[in-house]
Amino acid sequence: MLGVPHIFDEGHHLFDAADSAFSISLTLDDAAQMRRWLIGGVGQNPLNSGFTNGLRSQGLMARLDQALAGAGGGTGAGGSGGGSLGAGGQSASESQAVKIITEAAYELPADHWAERMIAGRASGLLESLFRVIRQQILATSASRNQEEYPLECEKLPLWDGLAGLAADNAENMRQLYAALSKLRTLLLARLEGDGEKMSPNSRAALQSLADSLQNKAILPIGTWYKLLEQMAEPPPPNCVDWLELTRYRRLERNIGIYRHFIDPTRPLAAAWRQSVPGLVITSATLTEATTDTPENDWLRAEQRCGTAHFTSPSFRARVASPFDYAAQTKILILTNVGRHNMGERAAAYRDLFLAAGGGGLGLFTAIDSLREIHQRLQAPLAEAEIMLLAQHIDPMNRATLIDIFRAEENSCLLGTDAIRDGVDVPGRSLRLLIFDRVPWPRPTILHRARRSHYGGHAYDESLARLKLKQAFGRLIRRQSDRGVFVMMDRQTPTRLLSAFPSEVLVERVSLSEAIATTREFVGGGGQVRPPLPAGRSE
Repeated sequence: MLGVPHIFDEGHHLFDAADSAFSISLTLDDAAQMRRWLIGGVGQNPLNSGFTNGLRSQGLMARLDQALAGAGGGTGAGGSGGGSLGAGGQSASESQAVKIITEAAYELPADHWAERMIAGRASGLLESLFRVIRQQILATSASRNQEEYPLECEKLPLWDGLAGLAADNAENMRQLYAALSKLRTLLLARLEGDGEKMSPNSRAALQSLADSLQNKAILPIGTWYKLLEQMAEPPPPNCVDWLELTRYRRLERNIGIYRHFIDPTRPLAAAWRQSVPGLVITSATLTEATTDTPENDWLRAEQRCGTAHFTSPSFRARVASPFDYAAQTKILILTNVGRHNMGERAAAYRDLFLAAGGGGLGLFTAIDSLREIHQRLQAPLAEAEIMLLAQHIDPMNRATLIDIFRAEENSCLLGTDAIRDGVDVPGRSLRLLIFDRVPWPRPTILHRARRSHYGGHAYDESLARLKLKQAFGRLIRRQSDRGVFVMMDRQTPTRLLSAFPSEVLVERVSLSEAIATTREFVGGGGQVRPPLPAGRSE
């Protein structure tokens, strides 16, 4: 039976949401967390899997004993395995399942796996597999010199020995999956057979454990062993596989096997067709005003949303904006700031933020650039009594940073994509937005597959155009807002400027002209100072 119609606001996020929902992966960090959930262990810092914080997690055996403590000692239907009861009231069948689970879980990564990987050692079957995967990534990654990004390589051809290790791990996880499924079946049988004899708390505890087994262990392990079984095979149609070593501040943090749909809206549309009688998808950036026909503009939007895979046509509606962008905004492209001269770029940020008197949001395409600009801006903005906030630097989550930025009218905030998509700051708290460069997509293995599928360079331009449009949309949130949008990339192609409202004149200006325009349009004053010397901050 079909459910109720669904309404999706911010529909431009549907593609990424589907990509996350329908992808699968097996990583060392996820497997280590699974081991701790199953057999207990010392908890770990999520940013460093080799560093322990001294907190011991509770294993499945302890949770099972607690759940069975009030469930009574009778076997009945619940003790369908027959035989005597084990520790904590377990039946013989339950104890046997726990034994198999424990033995299989010991082959998953243990604490301090990161240290062993770097040292070229391994403990257990899965670490042995990933030790060789790490070697393959380091030897074949095309991005090994780009320190701010993960390292990745094609899955095939596999290095010698990987196919056998993958098969051994697949069999171990298949046994783990079967034992977990058996244990869950036994617990559900207890509920069905002896449930009336249990207290409400005991029934709830058993049901909760059965649900946790399904959601936290059976489902992920089921995908893991199937992924490992297919390790030596090409990915299914419309999918791409790769191996990746994740880094954080140039340090190794995780290693994984990944599979994504090239077009994740296909399985999304299939799921909708089975359960949703109708859809309403809205977004201020659902379509892009390109130089080709409006029909193609809508077709690209429907590709991103998944409605292109429906047999019945969609009803399309475009609503005019309530804002007078020509009167409320200025769009400037700087022509004389060096793309690679961090001293010049830091001075441009500084002088523009001072000209606006704060209320500035700086958006970056690379975290390393954000960090260097932040270092150079701290002293001059502090001297002007302007608070400087920064994602990836200040020890606060994104929501807290945005709340402070919204509350402190003259503060400035530096961030990346997550800030661009999540900030909602009406009023003078956001009156200047600076984008450091054109947000071209990074050429990952997954992106290259999608680029080929969706039309080559036109796909890259579409993604960049939508990011510019979304960033510009952060600037004006109500009819009384005024703001200046600055692109610091003088190589911004004219064909991308259709991302902005057609009624706004996009001006290519020098830095001094941009400073004067910013001061005049959004106020704030501020003394312009000479550029910072290259290589150092004030």
